[in-house]
Amino acid sequence: MHRLDFRRLVDGRCLDQEMPISCTDFERLCRECNLSVANELLEECYRYGLLRPLCRMNYTYVDNGEVRRRGFHWHGEYMSHYLEDGGVTIAPRDIVLWRSESPGEWCYSRYQIVQVGTINARLTILLCPSLGTESSEEVWKRQTDYIRMTRDSLQRANDDFERLLYLLLLIQNKYLPRIKQGVTGWNHWKKWCKRFRPLKALKLAGVTTDEVQHWYEKYSWPSDPIRSWKLLVDHISYDQRQRLSGSALLARWHYKIAEMLRALLNDIGIPTKREDEEWATEFYGQKAILNRHRMLGYLCSQYGIHPSPHFYLFVEDRGLYERFIPVVANALYGHDLEGS
Repeated sequence: MHRLDFRRLVDGRCLDQEMPISCTDFERLCRECNLSVANELLEECYRYGLLRPLCRMNYTYVDNGEVRRRGFHWHGEYMSHYLEDGGVTIAPRDIVLWRSESPGEWCYSRYQIVQVGTINARLTILLCPSLGTESSEEVWKRQTDYIRMTRDSLQRANDDFERLLYLLLLIQNKYLPRIKQGVTGWNHWKKWCKRFRPLKALKLAGVTTDEVQHWYEKYSWPSDPIRSWKLLVDHISYDQRQRLSGSALLARWHYKIAEMLRALLNDIGIPTKREDEEWATEFYGQKAILNRHRMLGYLCSQYGIHPSPHFYLFVEDRGLYERFIPVVANALYGHDLEGS
């Protein structure tokens, strides 16, 4: 099993851009992606070495005999202190009491939603023949029995993903702001980027460039109901893209991972282009790809959103204008233009 060095992530301030979230918020994200994952299933997965949380947050502490509640800030100097005083404990290899008497909650990375999607897909295939014919208790039993039977296979897939997860957490501060179209903590981000070394990140994560290329290809092609609109959706603000739901939202997490890996490969010296970008370059030209606003104009015209003019026509003779415009209009739109 790959060991994710949570302390290194904290000391290196690698969690500033995409911070861990509580189990409650992680379940909410699962529901937004139409993934049926309850707290009990997360517990069962952890029991069998799957979907291990990053850490456990203890929200309370005792000060002079009085129980107080701490507010968490996911920044390096704060998190290092929490690790020292027991406010944050690193998730162990084997499960301890999930709902222990000590207050606190397990925390996950949002990137783990794609692994939930993999597990959920297997469970869905298993349960499809019996949907609507069994009670919730019977369905739960079949799910847990399936996890036990396929434990080795799921663990191998999970260990592979945990290596990818560690790499993503190491590189996210560098590449995620480009995808989000915004930076959290501009001054710190610039200093962090100057110190960043892509090959060192690979070494720390214990992965090879071949594995990165494999992961890039794997996560570039998720099941996406709006795949044909991807170029257009990419130009929508990050916050608005996060308002998608179901498999479309889950696909955006796949794309996010793929984009970070693509940027990493390019920085290492392995030029990597998206397939839709190659098509757009051939269709619209390299200048359009490099100019976001020009590309958006082409896409808006293609999809009929505030379309740009197809062409400008200057005619000096009124008689020629009246004869020529209907011909052009019929060729383009199949009817005359009223008021021409």
